[in-house]
Amino acid sequence: MKKVAFLGVMALSVLGLSTILLFNACEQDPCKDVVCLNGGTCEDGDCNCPIGYEGDDCGVRTADKYVGTWSAAEVCDSGIYNYVATISASSTEVTSILISNFGGFGSSVVVKGTIVDPNSFTIPSQAFGNVAFSGNGTLSADGLTINITYIASDGTTSDNCQATYTKQ
Repeated sequence: MKKVAFLGVMALSVLGLSTILLFNACEQDPCKDVVCLNGGTCEDGDCNCPIGYEGDDCGVRTADKYVGTWSAAEVCDSGIYNYVATISASSTEVTSILISNFGGFGSSVVVKGTIVDPNSFTIPSQAFGNVAFSGNGTLSADGLTINITYIASDGTTSDNCQATYTKQ
């Protein structure tokens, strides 16, 4: 009788172990059929995109959201200014945008912005003649407004500015 009970326990143990192995062996890899573009990596079935790309498969270039013609209304220490600026995506750097007529200083002033996440960028210090610009900007959730804060400095005086760009 002990032998039969022992065999029964062994049989149940083998059946339980087999069931556990069967269910664990059927666990699907959530990234098996997920393709992430532009250097994105899959984690738990979703793509994690590198800076400069976004979307379900990292197929959308972030800079493209900024591209267009923008009406600017700017308040600086030196006064109030209105002008039109054009933003384009850099053809050489995926995380860069180029803002033409920045600050209303003319089309020869093209400031480079560096995208830090899908809705914000920095303006690293860059000089045009004797004036240097630096700052940052944020794109609204609907993609129709950019708020930019920057400083223009000629080395002796600085002009602090707040600009609101509205997409035309």
